[in-house]
Parts: sequence; C-alpha cells; structure tokens
Amino acid sequence: MHQNDTPNPKYKIISAFSLVLILLSIASVIAYKSVDAILDSMNTLSKPDHKLSSLNRLLTNISEAESNIRTYTITHDQYYLDNYSVLINQARAQLDTLKFHINMNPLHEQKLDSIGILLHEKVESFNE
Repeated sequence: MHQNDTPNPKYKIISAFSLVLILLSIASVIAYKSVDAILDSMNTLSKPDHKLSSLNRLLTNISEAESNIRTYTITHDQYYLDNYSVLINQARAQLDTLKFHINMNPLHEQKLDSIGILLHEKVESFNE
C-alpha cells in the first residue's frame, strides 16, 4: 500500500505553532527596540537645553538694555543708564559663555558673531 502523501495533522499544528511563535518573537523584539528608542528620545528631549536658555537670557538682557537706554534718553535718570551698563556687561559675558559652549559648530559661531557685532554696533551708536 501507498503511504498517505498528506502530512500528519499533528505535524501541521506543530509547524504552524512554531511559525507563529517565531513571528511573535520577531514582533516582540521590534516592538521592544521601538519603545526603547522612544524612551531614549523622550529622555533626551526632556533635558533642558543650556545653550537655548543662555541664548534666551542673552536676548532678554539685550532687550532690557535697549528699554533702559530709551527710558534714560527720555528721563535722564542715572538709574536707567547704570542698569543699561549692567545689562550690556551681562549680555557680553553671556555671549562669551555661549561662544565657549557651541562645540565648534560653524553655523552657531557665525550667528553668535553676528549677535556680537550687532550688540557692539548698538552700544557704539549710543556712545556717539
């Protein structure tokens, strides 16, 4: 007699179960790696950016200095001129600190140099 050419149902079930188990394992590894990458991204993005906060302080000091010099021009109150000088000195110090921390990024260097030149021109225009 001929042996039956159809595979044993037990073999089919074991093969299908093994295939599903392998596919499930691969999907689990991919999902784990994706979740791990998302957690790493969230961790990185949740940290404060010191350069950005320093740049914000720099721009705030420049803006406040301009406001103080306009007020001094109107009132001739020495307080505003003194406050202007303090804010300009702080802005210069913050600019130097930022230049130190930009990690040799040419684009950032160029932008900080532009801010420095504009700050210098503002101060010189007031001194004239």
